[in-house]
Amino acid sequence: MDEGDDKKITAIALSATCCNTQLSAADIVNKPWLSWLAELMGFHSSTSKVLTFNLNPSKVTSAFIYSQTHGITKGFILMMCGNHLLKPEYLEKITGVLL
Repeated sequence: MDEGDDKKITAIALSATCCNTQLSAADIVNKPWLSWLAELMGFHSSTSKVLTFNLNPSKVTSAFIYSQTHGITKGFILMMCGNHLLKPEYLEKITGVLL
């Protein structure tokens, strides 16, 4: 594999975030761990889109934040307060973005 080829594949990170604030695309840039992951996989926050999943009626507690370029998706599945998988119907929505 040539240097830079790793940026040409779809990459999805799964991560927990703090419980203090509602999830947003700004988390990718403002949190050192997520920012490092974004750099590693070639994620571009300037062109990102957000699918939100409200597990709590008052705030966004899970989200899929992603960018797509030339059919290649880079993204984050983020959950507040825990690192757990989403409900099947939420995962189906994410799969719809990837296909």
